[in-house]
Amino acid sequence: MSPLFKRQIPFIALLVGLLVFGAAAPQQMVDVGIWALIYGFAAIGLSLLMGLAGQVSLGHAAFIAVGAYTQALLVAKANLNPLLAAPISVVAAMLVALLVGLPLLRLRGHFLALATLGLGIIVGVFVTEQEFTGGTSGIFGLPNISFGGRVYDTSQEYFLLLTPVVVIGLWLASNLVHSRTGRALSAVNDSEVAAECLGVDTFALRLRVFVVSAGYAGLAGVFYTHWLTIVNPSVSHFELSVKILLMVVLGGLGTVWGALIGAVAVQLLDDGLRGLIPILIPDAKGEIQLIGFGVVLVLVIILMPGGLAQLWARLMSAVRQRKHPIVRGEHETPVSQEEQRALNSGRGS
Repeated sequence: MSPLFKRQIPFIALLVGLLVFGAAAPQQMVDVGIWALIYGFAAIGLSLLMGLAGQVSLGHAAFIAVGAYTQALLVAKANLNPLLAAPISVVAAMLVALLVGLPLLRLRGHFLALATLGLGIIVGVFVTEQEFTGGTSGIFGLPNISFGGRVYDTSQEYFLLLTPVVVIGLWLASNLVHSRTGRALSAVNDSEVAAECLGVDTFALRLRVFVVSAGYAGLAGVFYTHWLTIVNPSVSHFELSVKILLMVVLGGLGTVWGALIGAVAVQLLDDGLRGLIPILIPDAKGEIQLIGFGVVLVLVIILMPGGLAQLWARLMSAVRQRKHPIVRGEHETPVSQEEQRALNSGRGS
């Protein structure tokens, strides 16, 4: 088996597993899986920005909103086919990221985080106040995606449509991590000064990955639009940015696989909190589950900074050590008593 094919086995296994889940799981679980894939796709892009480039974004929902609203306007107002509108919507999100990234990415640390938070607020206010975006009501009555003579309007069909897109996106992100650009970004993340001394254009690299992460978020917005068949300002809210951030941190910042794992975990957590919090707090209203997200985020940062990916690596390491224990001296050649006396006499002399 060639090394190239061996590297593709995890992605093939993921594709087969998701297809089997989408075809056999109950509808309620498939609905949870759809949201996990949509948000997980955006989280893969954010994991590149945070885990690879070391840049924190608190307003990533803004790019989802740009992709979602662009798709809705092109389909509902311009009567464009959804499949033709999708790449335009992705490019729109990437273009916005390029324009705002030119000034924002010159900031560092918490200044950049606050600036991206402000970007999310600006996009939210803009889509709420503009008449062509539908104001607080948004744009509704959007069609389901149709492709190959089929209309993907059921949970199982939409999950099966999402699956290859998400697996391909994960494969591309993984290849980027292991490419020359990915290694350069890792060097920038470790020490920006050292990378610049080696001739790396750190600003250009950070800008590129920022634009790529926005493209992932924009495509997630496209799928968000056609699954709900409505877009309103809630897609740009800070709560969604926190949710995607939690997916990346919970899954593990050092791996793009962790973003997808974190998306599944956070979506299950969200579904559970929506049912649990009204029982614990009967008068709870609004997005009260954000309290639970905040608690989980703090606990992960303190107790498991490497996320679920780190936990999985520890478990695999423990399993390997159990199967192949290392016994000290088991490979050493026995020494006879005469040889030992000769060695001792040699040391004494």
